[in-house]
Amino acid sequence: METTTTEEAATIGGGWTLARRTTLGIVLMGTLGALAGFAFARLLWR
Repeated sequence: METTTTEEAATIGGGWTLARRTTLGIVLMGTLGALAGFAFARLLWR
């Protein structure tokens, strides 16, 4: 990790939080979708 000024860190941090939120959102939606599909399959297989 290179040392940066607070302004640079804020800009980079803001960009990373946005990317992180997007990635986390995709991962969360995928996980929830998989769990919902699994639960639905369990209901059908009963």
